[in-house]
Amino acid sequence: MKVILRVGYAHEVGVDSTPDHNHRILQIASDKAVQNAWFDYLGRINEISSRYDNFLFAFLSWEDFFLIDFAHKSIAVRTYAASVTGYQEYLKKYTLGDISSKYGTDFSNYSKIPIPQYTSPAIHLYHEFWDQYLTTLMAKSQKIFPNLSMEVRADCDPTNDSSLYVCHGETFDSTGGKRVVIYYTPALGAENCGDLSSSDDAAFRLQYLVERVRSKTKSLIFLDQFNFIDNTPEFKKNTRIAPEELSAFIDKAQPILKKETIGYALWAMQDVKGNLFKNGSFERELLGWSVQNATLNVEEDVSSLRLNHHGKLRQHIKFGVYVPPEFKNILFFTLNFKAKSVDGRPSTLNIQIIDRDGVAIHEAHVAVETEKYERITVEKIPLFVDGVIHIDNKGSDLIVDEFELYYRIQENGIYDIHGNPKEFCDSVLKLNKSFSPKQGALCYYDKESIKKARFKGVSEDGWCTDYISGYVRQTYGKRQFVLECYLPESWKGYGNRVSVKLDGVSIGASKIIEGYNKLQFHLTSDQLKKKELFFEISTDKLFEPSQFDNGSQDQRKVSFVLVGLGVI
Repeated sequence: MKVILRVGYAHEVGVDSTPDHNHRILQIASDKAVQNAWFDYLGRINEISSRYDNFLFAFLSWEDFFLIDFAHKSIAVRTYAASVTGYQEYLKKYTLGDISSKYGTDFSNYSKIPIPQYTSPAIHLYHEFWDQYLTTLMAKSQKIFPNLSMEVRADCDPTNDSSLYVCHGETFDSTGGKRVVIYYTPALGAENCGDLSSSDDAAFRLQYLVERVRSKTKSLIFLDQFNFIDNTPEFKKNTRIAPEELSAFIDKAQPILKKETIGYALWAMQDVKGNLFKNGSFERELLGWSVQNATLNVEEDVSSLRLNHHGKLRQHIKFGVYVPPEFKNILFFTLNFKAKSVDGRPSTLNIQIIDRDGVAIHEAHVAVETEKYERITVEKIPLFVDGVIHIDNKGSDLIVDEFELYYRIQENGIYDIHGNPKEFCDSVLKLNKSFSPKQGALCYYDKESIKKARFKGVSEDGWCTDYISGYVRQTYGKRQFVLECYLPESWKGYGNRVSVKLDGVSIGASKIIEGYNKLQFHLTSDQLKKKELFFEISTDKLFEPSQFDNGSQDQRKVSFVLVGLGVI
């Protein structure tokens, strides 16, 4: 199985992550020690992942560097962040007069300019800087981790003018010709007024998305979040695909994804609870918890907690998601965990939620009566943003485990929370099979095996686009990659350049002319050790056959006819 890594660092919700997300972004931009830690972190992941033949690539995400958060902060925070992130320095490409005009405020010094408020007419300046920030960070990070890509912001941001949006196309080619990662949601390019979309309209917007990205880059496109279904309450106005249209949409997405991308991923295979507990199953021992008269319990390598008589269990919960006031009487938290008696005697757990003002906003008493695990559920807990959960054992010793506190079940899996397949599951499995190779990779492909292989970018008659890819098997003693291609002798004046990469590493480029061409490239020492190699072949130009043959009706844009390729 091939592995793709999403590399997180700035956005970390671990129990012991300090500083928090926003401060870590600032420190990566301004603190030399944190910058060095970031690069050391990338180097370590690169060193570990590169040991494995099944590692494809890693990627950062724009979401982990969500600088737009600062546009919602106070003027003091926005001015400080503008200084340390480099935004004020970036603005020196504009005159103070231009900036003052866009902000609607007179500035006499760049050091006084804050990050604009989110609704400010100047917000597009900050988006420009954000794009440059990401592009620069990516270039520096790739020097440490060459096989690193980035998930780019595929949608556009609104401005205070409802007819104007700020798009981020300048980041689409930020990976230096490697893979670029994008995401999809039916909301992209839609009305987003709480409406339901047909499968045809949703497929049209998917096609438009990949074409827009492709217009900015020749990099391979990988779709890491194929979020064709989403029930996030905060985005209830987002356009969704009509439930009865989901299977049809996935079927219509198949040829688009197969042609335009190297694959896709789901955000979740199964619907998940948005659990706010940290270390809810005690797999990191007692990290994140405060306990009295309680000890870690390990049975057959599975961790849980022994909560003895008069034992106390606490965790501080911070709910970092903004919930509009209209949801506070509609949405509630649910507390879920399992418990069992140690000796079979019944016990009672007192549960209290104390908010940051010290007020008890919810209280419950639950009984645990058997030596077999029981699932305990407490519902209708009011939403709170900052509070402590108190669980006190008033009876005999208990074992407790698998704590969950959630206000929604995220329904973007192909299986429900109980593991049952959804109606569109078969369509997803069919989509997966379309990406699966029909046979194991060969060391060398001739004309006939090329037809069977169905490489990306190669038509049935062997004509290729300006990018083709696939897999070849590497055998001990084989040291060269060979590419054989052909152009009709009548194509006088044809001239093109072909470049070859194996597993993301360039192994050379060469000119090709009319007639038969046989190109050979040496494998690197690392490539010689691998059993299978992912090849990428690209050309500088495309041509129409009618350019060289007046009688041709072929209007395709092509580069050459593939005759053979492989490792020899």
